Amino acid sequence: MSFEYSPDFASSEGSWDALEDASSAPILLGRYRVVALKNEGGFGAVYMCWDTRLQRRVAIKVMPLVQTANGAQQMSGEGMSPTQRHAGAAYDNLEGSSDMLASTMAEALGEARASSNLTHPNIVTVHDFETDGTAAYLVMEYVDGLSLQEVLARVEGGVLLGDEAAYVVQSLANAVEYAHENGVLHLDIKPSNVLIANDGRVLLGDFGMASLQSASGFADARGGTVGYMPPEQIEGDVVDERADIFALGAVAYEAITGTAPFAADTAEKSKKLIEKGAQPIGSVDVPLVGMVEDTIARSLAADPGERPIQAIEAFEPAVHYLGDPEVGRASLKRLLSQTLDEEEAFDESVWRSLDPVGRRIPWLAHVLVRGANGLVSGFFAWELLPLLGVNDTLIQTLIALAVLLGGCVWAPVGAGLCFLAFALALFSCGVSAFTILAALCLLAIGAGWTLVCGSRGSLSSSSVLSAPLVKISSIAPALAAYTFGPLQAALTTASSVLLCSLYGALLASNPGSLLHALQPEASAATLQEQIVTFLSSPGFWACLGVFSCTTGIASLVARIGIPGKGRLVFSQLLCLAGVLCGLSLEAGLEAGTIWGIPPLIPSVFGLVFCVVMSGVCILFGLPRTLPYNQEGEDELS
Repeated sequence: MSFEYSPDFASSEGSWDALEDASSAPILLGRYRVVALKNEGGFGAVYMCWDTRLQRRVAIKVMPLVQTANGAQQMSGEGMSPTQRHAGAAYDNLEGSSDMLASTMAEALGEARASSNLTHPNIVTVHDFETDGTAAYLVMEYVDGLSLQEVLARVEGGVLLGDEAAYVVQSLANAVEYAHENGVLHLDIKPSNVLIANDGRVLLGDFGMASLQSASGFADARGGTVGYMPPEQIEGDVVDERADIFALGAVAYEAITGTAPFAADTAEKSKKLIEKGAQPIGSVDVPLVGMVEDTIARSLAADPGERPIQAIEAFEPAVHYLGDPEVGRASLKRLLSQTLDEEEAFDESVWRSLDPVGRRIPWLAHVLVRGANGLVSGFFAWELLPLLGVNDTLIQTLIALAVLLGGCVWAPVGAGLCFLAFALALFSCGVSAFTILAALCLLAIGAGWTLVCGSRGSLSSSSVLSAPLVKISSIAPALAAYTFGPLQAALTTASSVLLCSLYGALLASNPGSLLHALQPEASAATLQEQIVTFLSSPGFWACLGVFSCTTGIASLVARIGIPGKGRLVFSQLLCLAGVLCGLSLEAGLEAGTIWGIPPLIPSVFGLVFCVVMSGVCILFGLPRTLPYNQEGEDELS
């Protein structure tokens, strides 16, 4: 494999003009907006991406995966389950993805594990690993700078100064020694995998060929780059730490002399050059005769038995005689600053402006989510308290505030307290076997909803309680489809519509309620009669079914594929269509036909909420549907 990782921003291939075409850039994993194709090789391509959630640049290596006979990936390894992040369509649209060799899941997972085991100042940090069944995605630290290959191509004579070479070799030796101590071989050390950041740091990246040590030792090498592989790696024999020592020696030789000692067209020709031996460094630069020449020569021995096995010990003499590493770091930093000044600067503000407001201002969504849950719970509790006999305004306010705070801290708390108060409020119309049964059923609905849905969405309590609070069931689908996945969204809508109808029956039959005063014709109807009336209505169940099914479909539409503003708004339009269809069907069945004219007020409320939630989708994007407060993220993503 010859996979070249190049961290510079200006790329001649696959880049997007940030000012003109950034908005059309593909999005990986529903989160990472592609900025530029950095490079590609046999086993993958690396893209510089903008992380819309954490507002930073990352590098993502995209590796196409081999499909099994049934079209699925078989995972190799424990504790790893593929997460569907809807990146397939984005991957298909990426440039340069057609000529790569497919990896197996075991190989992709092996690279992720090898890299994630290593946390070192001179090794590129791995943030995450994801797969969508078509490709594997390794999310890494983005190194703002140049590769050693690019640096050598830009400096005079293609060689580093002594101090610079000392710093590069010392940094790589530290990285390699650390990897070996943690049971990892790199097996593809070369100038293009050595990154020099604009602050002067030297980092070793791309562990795509890495091998993890097991109880039986290291496995056979499965690839590498011609010119930097030792003979045993070329022949596919068992390799150990000395393979990386050889590659590091080849990189050091090239950095010092400007010549790759074993570069060749084929692996066989490279092997012959290795067996012949590299030209002595002293013949290229006389001052390097002695310890530097001897150290590099030992590391490049064709016989692994003649090479040292400890990286730091092997190259420490060369570092000492090459120069001062600290001076070398300062020199590389100056060199990078001069080079990068000539490049087009990366304008973070352009990419931030493409993200929803909730991502650009992280605390805003956090406050809005908790505030909405608390306010809905608190106001609903405020309405229910008089039905419980709490008529003192001060006490009513204090209790409502307590519920509000509970809802702000954790949504299921506010919703649970409201469900309990609602069940107790049913007894305001009298204690009977029916009210006891109704209260128990209501508590069962509340417990079931809390278990299945309550902790699965950031706006959970708002989604289930808003419709009863305003006494309009047509607003439930828009909220639920936005907040939950398909199953939870459908169940939340059904629960909210039931609560809304039950609450309407309670208020209409309660002598102390405003709704009862506005509907004196209902004064003769008891709570039991009110409930039986809507539960026995085919129109009610037809409307509830249409609302729930449409909500589930709309939620699925919003979450399948690559989330985008257009798709989210379309899902809200589906909710509106379902609301109008359900209301029309209910009106028709009540009139003895199939379709009727939907009532005005619920239709208007459905339209208004469609517009409101479409605006929320545009501003904040889609909320997370992970358990509430998991990993500290309960805000809109």
